[in-house]
Amino acid sequence: MSNSIKLRKIISEHPIQNFNAIQQQYIVERAMQLTKIKLKKRYKNNSNIFDFQIEKNVDKTKISEKLKKANSKCGLFISNFNSFISPDAGFLYCYIYGHRYCILSAEAKKQGTNKDRIKEGLPMQSLGNAVERASKNLLEIKNILRFERCFPYVIFFSGCDFKEGSSIRDRITAMNFMRPFNKIEVERVIMRSYDGLREEQVPSVFVREKQWSIREVFDIFMKISNKSIKIYLNEEKKEIN
Repeated sequence: MSNSIKLRKIISEHPIQNFNAIQQQYIVERAMQLTKIKLKKRYKNNSNIFDFQIEKNVDKTKISEKLKKANSKCGLFISNFNSFISPDAGFLYCYIYGHRYCILSAEAKKQGTNKDRIKEGLPMQSLGNAVERASKNLLEIKNILRFERCFPYVIFFSGCDFKEGSSIRDRITAMNFMRPFNKIEVERVIMRSYDGLREEQVPSVFVREKQWSIREVFDIFMKISNKSIKIYLNEEKKEIN
């Protein structure tokens, strides 16, 4: 069976899920492209910033290298050397003082199709699928950005499962140490541990029932990107001085 036939078969069997996934991905991809264009205009006269690039994937081999750098006993096993991580919006990189930094990465997950499934005469779907996928991807992003000064990763959740008071919302709080939703988190957070203080990576988690628009996502992307750039500009100035 050809790939195109397989794709049509999957979409015909799961029309609601596939439409929602494609719609969400388009929103964050488009917002990412607009962010890159806007940043290029904003910083075109800044001689310390000379390029912005969007990359969709990071190979598992590169993640392995980062883990080995953190601990020589980690990053040793890869089952398939063609594996990669690909968040919905990809990764936005910026060259600051000649160094390459990730200033933004994002995903969008929609959950709550049971109302539509019931209308179509389909069986109800179990809760939590989108949250579980997002949690798995978050772990990979943390590995990718392990040595970055900040953590410019944002996840957008939407759908009726995420209405106010939903228990699904409580599953998401494990991602951001039970910090408030709909708040930008870029700088690492200081947490106490058994051996003293350590910095933790905390994603920006935006949650609501209504779907996020391209304009809303773009505005959030711009704020995260500008904060990231400011952090790295300050860090590089300290190094120079």
